[in-house]
Amino acid sequence: MLRFLLSTFLAAPTLSSPVLAGVWTETPDDPGEAVEFCIHDDCETTRYVTIGSSGNWAFFELANGYHTSTYSSALTKMSVTRASLDGKELSEQQFAAIRLRGLDDEPTSVDVPGDGRVVKITGPITKETTKAFGRILSNHPDLIGVSLDSSGGDGSHALLIGNAIWEGRLSTFIPAGARCAGACAVVFFSGYDRKAEGALSVSPLIDPKVDSIQLFDDLWTLLVHKAKNDVEIMGLYQALIWNQSVDLDQDSVGSEPISRDLPGDALNR
Repeated sequence: MLRFLLSTFLAAPTLSSPVLAGVWTETPDDPGEAVEFCIHDDCETTRYVTIGSSGNWAFFELANGYHTSTYSSALTKMSVTRASLDGKELSEQQFAAIRLRGLDDEPTSVDVPGDGRVVKITGPITKETTKAFGRILSNHPDLIGVSLDSSGGDGSHALLIGNAIWEGRLSTFIPAGARCAGACAVVFFSGYDRKAEGALSVSPLIDPKVDSIQLFDDLWTLLVHKAKNDVEIMGLYQALIWNQSVDLDQDSVGSEPISRDLPGDALNR
């Protein structure tokens, strides 16, 4: 029961996903799943003690006192999340520093499968992602694009990867069944051209070590002055506060294709 509730909760921000109405609380006969909880690079193993949802509201609590609740509106396609640790509500910078990873989850990966034309980024965007991406750019001069499946990560590293994508004139692609949220959306919008078949969710760029005003200025330079995104996209980044996100439909995120295969074409051959 816990695994079903947990998988449903994690899917809840995707508004097309079904939301289960119910609450699970651990018992001696039904202990919670273990999860790695990190603040910056300080990690510990804890477990889920409560998880549930009702309608468009979903929540969970860990044994170490970390608690989040998310409300998602089907009307506005917007989600709002609140998080606390030991009963104290977290600030933007504190929330940005936290990472959760199931012990069975695959780690972040950056690799070039198949014919070597597309690099795939999977998992949170971190300093290690940026380093691996830089190595791949150096070793694979024939790249045309980047495939994305990431729930977010650090804003400053998303900007570094995004600028490298723009300078290389690479396409960005979200495959069907994948999700690109938070910092990942910045990487997606950095593409010279863009194609989304999976889910895309925009939220303000946050980073545990970088001021949000500086992040926004750097984001404006990249997405508007360089990548020529519609200013309405930047309007979302300016209007939303740090704990809000909004899902975008595929029609609102495309760009005019250039005269070569999109990453989706390369991946699906």
